[in-house]
Amino acid sequence: LVPKIFCDALDKSLKRKTQYADYTYNSLNRGKNRAEYNNKQRDEFDSLGNKYTLDSRDVPREEVFNAKVISCGPVENDRFLITIEVVNPSKNKKSIIKRLYDDFFAMQSILLKLFPKEAGRVERYERIIPFVPPAPNKVMTDFNNKNHMEKYRQELDSYIRGMTKMPYRIQKSFPVRRFFIIRNTDMETELSLDRSNSSDSYDDGEDFLDLLSDYEENILPLKIVFDRRPYRMEISDKISFDRLWRKIENFLDLRIVDVYFKDEEGYEIPLLNDIDLTNFIKTRRYHLLLYVE
Repeated sequence: LVPKIFCDALDKSLKRKTQYADYTYNSLNRGKNRAEYNNKQRDEFDSLGNKYTLDSRDVPREEVFNAKVISCGPVENDRFLITIEVVNPSKNKKSIIKRLYDDFFAMQSILLKLFPKEAGRVERYERIIPFVPPAPNKVMTDFNNKNHMEKYRQELDSYIRGMTKMPYRIQKSFPVRRFFIIRNTDMETELSLDRSNSSDSYDDGEDFLDLLSDYEENILPLKIVFDRRPYRMEISDKISFDRLWRKIENFLDLRIVDVYFKDEEGYEIPLLNDIDLTNFIKTRRYHLLLYVE
């Protein structure tokens, strides 16, 4: 006899995978046939009817911009303010914009609805939209802790940098343009690209450091929830999806049928491959939470 908890998990797993898809597949065979599953032909066009790509090759070079989070912290009325530096070399502009966390979440919520494939809500499509960090009051109890605040700034910075690398159809979408448009409280100046004569020049040094960090291995805490019980373990940020699957099975000492996360709006999205896992770890590295069935 098959245990009831296993049958319930399988039913939920199958429902989750068909919630946004136009076909079904047996989650019991996913572990054995994952490579075949991930190699299925993708749709030719995205959710807006444009040619679908997984990278930023369709971003015109003249439209490329760079952004990074300079600082963040609480302000009056229980709000959280983030200061962002935006550099647009093609327009010779540099701006300092200030946004509330609510602005981040509003942009993200609209993007997830406008681009369900790019959000990973449609089968056969890995999520390419970066994860926005959870609300600060959900992950920090002490805003005076500089270490926690710096980690949170890094997560926001990773999200903003990820948005600058999105395909052009996402960059030109209304929520992104609305987020980056200059407001009365923002400051915009001319950008000098002459590095020898101006302190206001564009510095791409951190991009180089980002490349170096791709080769460094870090051990991160991972929280998994199984049968409504939380467990804690540690994983490498370079772990593969197959290794993570086996590691969880060994940790729980049982066979599992599904690993998934909940996106910003509570949708249950299954992890299917290395691309899903890498994106998940990169943008949620300090708040890794997975659900296992």
